[in-house]
Amino acid sequence: MVRNNFLLVAAMLAACASASANQIVNGDFETGDFSGWTQSGGNVATGVGNLFHTGQYGYHAGTVQPGALTQTINTMIGEKYDFKFWVANGYGGTNSFSASWNGNTVLSLTNAQGFLYTFYTYQITADTVQTEIKFTYSHVPDFYGFDDVAVEHVPEPQMAGLVFVMLAAGVLLQFKSSPA
Repeated sequence: MVRNNFLLVAAMLAACASASANQIVNGDFETGDFSGWTQSGGNVATGVGNLFHTGQYGYHAGTVQPGALTQTINTMIGEKYDFKFWVANGYGGTNSFSASWNGNTVLSLTNAQGFLYTFYTYQITADTVQTEIKFTYSHVPDFYGFDDVAVEHVPEPQMAGLVFVMLAAGVLLQFKSSPA
């Protein structure tokens, strides 16, 4: 009986954990390449290398002509998602950087002064079943770096309550079935 309760609780926790898994492929660029991403525009001085937030790799973009990096993910209409990433600007100068969710700009930087990696996060409700994540950039004479891109489904509050109730019920059943 205790084993069955444990398996039930473990299955529920696994279901909740998978509900918030990162939907972005290679968002940390740790493959050392652009796997999962599509490049377009002026990408002469871009790459995956040592301008990273965590790990060994991050994306660096320093193009004269605007370039872009995109990825399309599956989403559920009406569901909320956390869109998050880290951005650094190596130096001021003439530059631009933007991040968008399905064509809607969530971050826009123009001629920004240099700054260390900074965390940006946005909670967005999906309005399509496929959502394009897009970063656009240009930078003279330096680079923007970005890393640790993630899109995670936000579980509904009632799901968290249900998990709590189920965990409590499992503990009570285990306590009740234990010999005195």
